[in-house]
This record gives sequence, structure tokens and C-alpha cells, in this order.
Amino acid sequence: MQNATASWTAIYTSIARAAHQVLDQPPKVIEDPVVVGLVEGSSATQIQARAEEFQGPIQCLARAMFVMRNRLAEDELRRAVAAGAEQYLMLGAGLDTFAYRQPDWAQGIRLIEVDHPDSQACKRDYLHAARIGIPHNLSFCAMDFERMSLRKGLAAVGFDPQVPTFLSWLGVTQYLERAAIQRTLEDVLSLPAGSGLVMSFIISNPGLDGLDQEAMQVFSSLVAARGEPWISCFEPGQLQQWLLELGFAEALLVAPAELEQRYLAGRTDGLRAPLFEQLMIARV
Repeated sequence: MQNATASWTAIYTSIARAAHQVLDQPPKVIEDPVVVGLVEGSSATQIQARAEEFQGPIQCLARAMFVMRNRLAEDELRRAVAAGAEQYLMLGAGLDTFAYRQPDWAQGIRLIEVDHPDSQACKRDYLHAARIGIPHNLSFCAMDFERMSLRKGLAAVGFDPQVPTFLSWLGVTQYLERAAIQRTLEDVLSLPAGSGLVMSFIISNPGLDGLDQEAMQVFSSLVAARGEPWISCFEPGQLQQWLLELGFAEALLVAPAELEQRYLAGRTDGLRAPLFEQLMIARV
């Protein structure tokens, strides 16, 4: 497997998260030393050489989203673990680094990275090249969400469906058909009470303007040109209602203004929450 087959979006996201570590002011929204140098173009030297590009308004908007959504997921995971969750599933894990920098409070739970087989093989190549070991509590589940149910995929790695589980599903739903999204949500609903997830989604509201509209057009065009077009978008209120109708006990929209208040208050480096991608917390 050659690294050239890795998802462009996963690599771009990884480089952007590394740029946050190298360029943005402290405190960092998320501390992630592992991501710096993980993929080509993400070393401190390479990022510093492109500093002006990374400080462009669209780049800042995307970078803020990438680090905030991971921070929210990890904050919610910590709450879930304190309440009794014993497993953490990263759906469409991409080049997420949580498992390789996990805090003490996570080391007693099971971590499972779920992703397309090709993407997962590339990630393992990157980890090997960077001499990053595989933690004892991490398993890899290779599956295609469009072709296999989450439940079936997890059965192959000994996942325990009887214990409370937390899930993150970040930067994925826009690439899936609605039927595949529903199948995955129904599998989440089969988990015990106390389980839950954080998911990101692209909004379908065409009423954006200014930088948000420009950024949405730029990124939708870029991913489409690279064979990864956006397929599913949602209006936040309608997604919230759909989750409740499916059977979730709670569906909480974390609005951009709330994200900014939590994670970006007082910053002077130009980071702000975008409007075109938003976050939802759902609890079983």
C-alpha cells in the first residue's frame, strides 16, 4: 500500500491540525505533538515555510473547525468515561491521533479505529514511518460504511455491544448516502443506555454569505475534483429532529457561537468557528 492512496481530505486535515500546533498562539485548542511530521508537508519546517498561506482566512476557518471538533469529541469522551463508558469508537478515524497521545484517564478503556481498509493501511504506513507504536488498548476495524453495517464490521474485532460506548464521527457524513448514515445511527442506537456520539455534518442551508460561503464553495469543489464529493448535507434542526425520531434520547446541536465561547474566547490569531460544518451530540 502506497501513501499516495490515502484520502486527500484526511491528509489535508492532518496537515491543518499540525499547523495549529506550529503556528497558532497558546493555549492550543488541542495539544497534539503526534500530528506534527506525521504526513508529508506537516513537519514544523514545512509548515513554517508556508506560514503565510496557512494564515489565510479560509485556511484559518478550516483549521479552527478541525481542532474544535476533535476537542469537543475528546471532552465528551472524558465525560462518558467518567459515567461508565468502556469503549471508544472513532468512525472514519482517518489520521486521528487520539490513541497515540491518550491521557491517563483513557488507558483503561478500549479504543477502536473504524475506517476504509485502504485509508487504514495508509495510516499504519505513516505510523510505522514515524516510529509511532500501536497502543495496547487500540484495535483497527477495516470496513466500508457504504457496503457493510457497523455492527458486522465491529464483530470481526471482538467489539462488546453490551457495554456503554462513546463514538466520534467527524468529517464523514457528507461523503455517505443517507441510507448508510441511517444504518450506522441505528447500530449506535442498539448500544446500551449511556452510549452516545459526537458527529459533524455539512449544513444544507444555502443562506451563507461572505467567508463562510466562499469556504464552502472552495472545499466542496476541491473534494469533488479529487473524487471525494459531498453527498449528504443537513439543516441542523431537521437533523436534530431526525435523530430524535430514530430513537436517540437526546440530540444537542453545539452551535458555532457556543464552540467559539468554549474553545476560542480571547484568541487573537484569527480562528473562529465556521458555519458550514456543525456538530451534534446524540445520546442513547
